[in-house]
Amino acid sequence: MRCETCGAPAVLLQNACVFCRTPVPDSHAPGDLLDYLSGRLPSARVKRFGLGRRGPVRQLKLLVGEEPFEARIRQGRLVLTPDLPPARWVDRLLGALSAAAARDADLRSDLSRAGWKLR
Repeated sequence: MRCETCGAPAVLLQNACVFCRTPVPDSHAPGDLLDYLSGRLPSARVKRFGLGRRGPVRQLKLLVGEEPFEARIRQGRLVLTPDLPPARWVDRLLGALSAAAARDADLRSDLSRAGWKLR
């Protein structure tokens, strides 16, 4: 399921999309969260499944300020570093990106274009 407002996988935090804060009635485990994030965060290092590295994302690494973020698929499950539930992990990532965007106009533009609410 996707958020109707921003098109992100419906990862809920307090019954609202964690990306744009629009109320969303229901959510399922976001299988395409890594693909979505890799498409909108050009500085993320990505590893993919499949030949020619064109399959779905299996690992995403990103350093925001001094804080490392990592998400990967291991044995069919989403493993996140720091070890938090997906909604809290994305909220923490967006908080760190918002702080970095205060110093970087290009990053601020990328986040706004993605439709994400800055914290």
